Amino acid sequence: MPAHTKEAVVIVATIALALLRRRSRLRKKAAASVAEVHEKSNPLDLFFRGRPIPAALLVARREVLQRLASRAYKVIIVLMVLVSVGAIAVPKIVASSGAKLTVATTQSGVKELRSVTQRVEKLTGVNLKISVEPTTADVKQSVRNAKAAIGYADSELILKRPFAPGSNSSTTRALSALSQGIQVEKVLSSGSIKKLPPSVVAQILSPKPIKLVYLLPSLARPKDLSLAIVGLVATFMLLSTYSAWVLMGVIEEKSSRVIEVLLSSISPRSLLLGKMVGIGTAALTQAVTAVLAAIITTLAVGSSILRGAGLEFIALQLMWLLLGYSFYCTLGALAGSLVSKVEDAQSVTAFIQIPLLLSYLASFAVLSGNQNSLLKLLAYIPIFSPFLVPIYWSSGQLGLGQVFLSVVINVLCLYLTYRFASTVYQATVFSRGKRVKFKTAIRLARLAN
Repeated sequence: MPAHTKEAVVIVATIALALLRRRSRLRKKAAASVAEVHEKSNPLDLFFRGRPIPAALLVARREVLQRLASRAYKVIIVLMVLVSVGAIAVPKIVASSGAKLTVATTQSGVKELRSVTQRVEKLTGVNLKISVEPTTADVKQSVRNAKAAIGYADSELILKRPFAPGSNSSTTRALSALSQGIQVEKVLSSGSIKKLPPSVVAQILSPKPIKLVYLLPSLARPKDLSLAIVGLVATFMLLSTYSAWVLMGVIEEKSSRVIEVLLSSISPRSLLLGKMVGIGTAALTQAVTAVLAAIITTLAVGSSILRGAGLEFIALQLMWLLLGYSFYCTLGALAGSLVSKVEDAQSVTAFIQIPLLLSYLASFAVLSGNQNSLLKLLAYIPIFSPFLVPIYWSSGQLGLGQVFLSVVINVLCLYLTYRFASTVYQATVFSRGKRVKFKTAIRLARLAN
């Protein structure tokens, strides 16, 4: 046999041996990924009691264990707890430390205001500063320009906008105390108090209310703005993080070829469903931890933020967080199935991040009081619903029936999106090389059906 032929045979044999060793390592790694959970005692084993555990639950358990062990997961939990505690404790501490408000009035109202200022500060803890303006028009202009929180002129208390129902802000408390104080002061300064006839006594017991004048219509804002902002930011953080985790998880499995061995014992849809359920369980754990921290802080500082409407808002926000997670993580799995290399992940990240960013910006537009009918229509579109529906419901712009309709639309769209994503995932799971175009993915999905 010629020398060069012997060398070629040796090279081919070496390459074949290396490939066999690599395949053996991949099989072992895949087997460990699927069966690592069997090595530990866990609730699933107790629940099924010897019966076969569904493949999707095995994958979900693996995902949960991986997330719980990661440093990023622990950092996010700490950040969410700190934000929850701060959102409840800081407003309470600031309110108890005594706020400062400016009250604009004309020269004729100075005497009445000065006589009740001390009483208001004692009752509410709000320090009042009196600003004297030349005319009633100047008082209104001062309130309109936010130079003064409250105006008083011609026996009328002037505000820029009406308060949200149930508001307990420093301005609300000061306004209530001012109104009562001025009523009593008017009666006491009438001169009839010295003789105390029955009519004056009746006036003292039930004085004539001070008229409230609003310069602008009320803004349609949530009843508790700080709670709504915290819920919005938490939803954005969680959906961004976990949809990216699903996307990267799909790509990493494809790029390492472990998925070839996994799919020999698990169907693609079971693998995808297990990944989403596992990461979703980890996300729900973080959200529940943040809520528990908020409840403990509420009890500790005596805040009323979680009573009534606040508690309902948190429950609604958690429900929409789960719906939003399901939808966005389905999109993440769909986007991840289009590429096979980790370095190509950036090319499909925009598929998730752009809708998230648009929803985030639209939510802040609603929080600022924007009542555009187009924004309200977006509350029924799945990519926007998890952000907009809780805010619209809290501000009274969506009723229970409209919220239910939005839920039905989202569940239906989620089902259709999952069916499509799982079909595309199954059709492209073995694709290698360049990114699969969306049109190609649709064609492959049609062929698979």
